[in-house]
Amino acid sequence: MAKSVKVPKSVNAALYEMSKVYHEAIPLSAMFELCEKVGLEPVCEDGTPWSGFLCGREGRAVFELKDCRKSLVVSWYKMPSGRYEVTPYVA
Repeated sequence: MAKSVKVPKSVNAALYEMSKVYHEAIPLSAMFELCEKVGLEPVCEDGTPWSGFLCGREGRAVFELKDCRKSLVVSWYKMPSGRYEVTPYVA
C-alpha cells in the first residue's frame, strides 16, 4: 500500500530551477535522478521502474512514485525555436 511521504523542499526547488531555462530535449533523466536521490522512484503501473519516452510538441505526464502517494508531474511545450519549456514538480 502506498504511504504518505513528505517530499523534501529541495526536490521541488531543484525541479523548479529546471523550469527557468529552455531545453534542447525534455530532461527526463535529470528529473528522475533528482527524485531518486531522496528515495522517490518513478515506476510503471505494475511497480517496475519506468521506461519509455515522451513525444509530442506539448503535453503532460504523471509518473507514479514507488510506495508513495505522490507523483512526478511534467508538462512540456516545444517553442518555435525548437527548444522545450518544461515544468516539473512532485505533488
